[in-house]
Amino acid sequence: MGRRGGAGAVVLVVLAGLLALVPGAASAAGPVHCATQDLQARLNSAQPGATILVDGTCDGPFTVGKNVTIRGNPTATLDGGQAGTTLAVNTPHVVHLEHLVVTGGWSTNGVGGGVSVGGGKLFLDHVTVRDNVSIAGAAGIQACGGGVRGLDGAEIHIAHSSIIDNTARTTQPNPSGAFGGGICTTDQGSLTVAGSKILRNRASMVAASGPAHAGGAGITALDVHLTITSSSVDDNVASADGSPVHIDGAGIWNPSVHVPTVTTMTASFVRRNHANAHSSSGEVDVFGGGINGDTVTATDSTFLDNDLHGRADGGFAQVEGGGVWAGTVTFTNSAVRGSNLHAVGGFSAQVHGGAIWSDQKVTVTGSTFADDHMVASGTGTGPSAGASGLGGAISSGALAVITGSTFTSNSVRTTASQAGATADGGAVDGTGQLRLVRSTLSGNTATAASQGNDSAFAAGGGAEAGDVTLTSTTVDSNQAIATTAADDASATAGGVFAHGQLRVTASTLSGNHVQAASHGATIASATSGAFEAGGAGHIVNSTVAGNSADAVADTGVGEARAFAGALFGADNAVTFESSTVVRNSVAGRGHTVTAAGGGLVTGFGTITLTSTILALNTAPSEPDCAGIDSGGHNLVGTTAGCGFTKKPTDKVNIANPQLGPLHMNGGHTRTIALLVGSPALDWIPAAQCGVAADQRGVHRPQGPRCDVGAYERKP
Repeated sequence: MGRRGGAGAVVLVVLAGLLALVPGAASAAGPVHCATQDLQARLNSAQPGATILVDGTCDGPFTVGKNVTIRGNPTATLDGGQAGTTLAVNTPHVVHLEHLVVTGGWSTNGVGGGVSVGGGKLFLDHVTVRDNVSIAGAAGIQACGGGVRGLDGAEIHIAHSSIIDNTARTTQPNPSGAFGGGICTTDQGSLTVAGSKILRNRASMVAASGPAHAGGAGITALDVHLTITSSSVDDNVASADGSPVHIDGAGIWNPSVHVPTVTTMTASFVRRNHANAHSSSGEVDVFGGGINGDTVTATDSTFLDNDLHGRADGGFAQVEGGGVWAGTVTFTNSAVRGSNLHAVGGFSAQVHGGAIWSDQKVTVTGSTFADDHMVASGTGTGPSAGASGLGGAISSGALAVITGSTFTSNSVRTTASQAGATADGGAVDGTGQLRLVRSTLSGNTATAASQGNDSAFAAGGGAEAGDVTLTSTTVDSNQAIATTAADDASATAGGVFAHGQLRVTASTLSGNHVQAASHGATIASATSGAFEAGGAGHIVNSTVAGNSADAVADTGVGEARAFAGALFGADNAVTFESSTVVRNSVAGRGHTVTAAGGGLVTGFGTITLTSTILALNTAPSEPDCAGIDSGGHNLVGTTAGCGFTKKPTDKVNIANPQLGPLHMNGGHTRTIALLVGSPALDWIPAAQCGVAADQRGVHRPQGPRCDVGAYERKP
């Protein structure tokens, strides 16, 4: 027993000696009690890799020149006393900060207020960085990283931490700027944020003369890959005043200068970030309420109530991307709600992308866009003055592919006090291709108003793009509205406007409305309540119901023109196959009124119907159609004024086609059922059905012959 006891004592002595040699063994030295002990002295004398425990509040600032862990015991505060960066790691090392508060930093040389790390690796775990400041104390220095600053390719990891109420600001002239009130890291490093809060940080620049640039009030990561997981970036503010003015990202700025960057966000929130830019004489650009980046990928994340304002008293104001402004954007099971974009230009104003702005590709799956609103107000005169807006939710410059997503109550509204106003795409606008699959556009609005002696134009209350493809999609209760005080007002396509080709399959367009109103001695023109194609159009197995076009010219000599409650075929060939076009309408009010074609109207192109129901539409003249061709096996309510050449297989002048209401009868979209006794039942020989299934996916035929329209009735 005695020998065993002696051996055990030797072992304990040996272990104690080993512990003294192990890097990071906190028990080798007691905690630093900041009230009576010098933390900087302990940092200077510590072995590389050591862990230093800290009690109380330690007055700094401090510098670190080795690999070290500083841990609160259990918590502690490092206070810079506004005498410099609270904790500076000036050379590349691996530094861990744990269970600490870092505060009171005040940097005037652009290297960060709270924590600054030059290269190496920085880990924050259960750390609060708050109330630190980075200012540009001299011309040409950028205020960057009020809370945390990474330089020389630093690798920064932030977990279970809070970056709160930090500031980057400057009043120095360019090439100065203010970026990353919370975090600023550069030089091709990396930044990961997990389970953390980036909250109430500010980046601001005021230039008495010359340009002003600010951005990324929460996070700025230049040439840095940024990963955010289970975190929030909330209530950060970027502001700038100068001539001209530029703001990049109210919440996050992740730009690519030397290398491509990717912002990856998972299960996170970006909320209530705000950008405010003002110029008394120059141009104003504000890009990105939540994130401004190169490539942005968001999964299971939410962008909520981000707010962008740009005002150019005598020039051009441009505001874009309420949630995200980027080249390539991918959204999966994510949402953007309540974005607010407002541009005011003394000459002209533009707003683009209430939720997302992209000049490359947008891919959206299973996501929601709701209550995103854009307003542009231009007060200048001349051909380039006025106001314009594109895409109440999404503005895409190349390709937008949207699957299983909803767009509800988004809007773009433009007002020009003395010049022209345009508004396109209440929910989605694209200069390239737009593909919507199993998605819904509902209650979105594009509104343009000219209060002076110029025109107003609105198009695509739901969507407007180059080539448009709708598959199993609902476009419901959207509006395009144009109003003028003294000049022409023109509104086109309450639902969807395609500048190029339009392809619609197994989709429903219902309750959409287009309205033009001129309050001067001019023309108000409203066309295509549901949709319009500038190029070729092919509509198959689809329902177009309850859409309307309305024109108002309320002076003694004004002219109101309203055409096509459903579709106006302007210049190219449009075909309808196995579709149902019913209960659409046009109306006009004015000194001179031309209102015709409650359903379909042909302009300089052609519209051809095959196996389609066209009935119960209303208009002062030509209630169902004007200038329509037959491909056979159609049911037409009335051919009065239609110019319809009947084929032997057509049924025409059917007063009551026995149709049900628009209803969910199965499938992805609402349809109109054929009631018992409908003349559309069992009319098409099986060999000539054309398509193998109806709009709901029900196989054709369900009896010996196929039914006319988008609905195949089961026995």
